[in-house]
Amino acid sequence: MKQSVLTLSGIRFGSIGILRWTPLLLGTLVAAAADTGIQRIHSGPAQVPLLELFTSEGCSSCPPAEKWLSSLTRSEALWKNVVPVSFHVDYWDNLGWKDGFAASDHVDRQQDYAALWKSRNIYTPEFVLGGAEWRGWGGAQDFQKHANPDAGILTVDRQTNDTFTIHFRPGAGDPNTIEATVAWLGVGISSKVRRGENAGKTLDHNFVLLTRNSHRMAPAGGALMTRFQLEHPRLTPPARLAFAVWVSREGNPTPLQAAGAWMTGAVPGTDSTVSEAVK
Repeated sequence: MKQSVLTLSGIRFGSIGILRWTPLLLGTLVAAAADTGIQRIHSGPAQVPLLELFTSEGCSSCPPAEKWLSSLTRSEALWKNVVPVSFHVDYWDNLGWKDGFAASDHVDRQQDYAALWKSRNIYTPEFVLGGAEWRGWGGAQDFQKHANPDAGILTVDRQTNDTFTIHFRPGAGDPNTIEATVAWLGVGISSKVRRGENAGKTLDHNFVLLTRNSHRMAPAGGALMTRFQLEHPRLTPPARLAFAVWVSREGNPTPLQAAGAWMTGAVPGTDSTVSEAVK
């Protein structure tokens, strides 16, 4: 079991309520009915790639990458064709500004990728799409161009006490030694940087990883299953929360399948109070 919890400096916390979901049918989108108190998201068999950004508030070249990542809040591809997560790293902290979102295990994940690719260097900003280094960010993207068409079906039920029940029916050839990760993401967070390379700037962060936990999945009725609780951080509006879930082989950071959703509130650009779900 792995767990990462960040203490955020300079961020105002408050109380954010749990909304129960209203039924809505939009293609294959799924939202649980209000009387169940469960939010359900699921993928189809084709891979929904996890898009990872390794970044830092102390890196002067990172704000353009974060701005581009933030544009996904307005994209129809969000949650349906891509699940974005921003990992803040701490190896820039010695240049005058400590990034309150950074964690050493984010660096560990980046180094695990470098070892897998037999790469000598890690850097920021660095994008990883579906477990592969990706330099094609910017502008319109076909996130599923290289996605596995038979990655497996991932289903996630989130209860109002933030207990997640995760089922995964692997695609052909996948082993049973698989773990599931749940991550809470902060969206619409601003941070004033007073020192370092970005001194004087107010940086806007979206899909920033706030806390995560991973558990091994066990066989259950022809699929794999795990259940655990991950209490959400409490942010002051307009900041809000989304969550991402992905499955991977133990000892290998490469995601096999991913899913994600807004926790509560309106989807950007709509009046909906129903959580988005993954096709």
